[in-house]
Amino acid sequence: HGPRRIHHVRLHIWKQTTPAMPAIELNRIYSFLDSVRTEIEKGAKFEDMVLKYSDDFNSRETGGELAPFGIGTRTEASFEDVAFLLKKGDISIR
Repeated sequence: HGPRRIHHVRLHIWKQTTPAMPAIELNRIYSFLDSVRTEIEKGAKFEDMVLKYSDDFNSRETGGELAPFGIGTRTEASFEDVAFLLKKGDISIR
């Protein structure tokens, strides 16, 4: 696979998720993320959702766009795994 160009809305709450976190809390987080995805699917501009919800101040000015990356170059392996499963235009909440 060649380099991927990804746009994201990052929530730093992910740092707080652990296997010991109650399932109800994880469900609340995923429900919120699903509502953001629904807003985008209904026509909200992704860039607007980044400004409204993203905690990643490094990518806010670029509409959530990250620098292109290849396999084995990200420190967050799970993020990379999902990124390379997505097709152009797909939205993931994982």
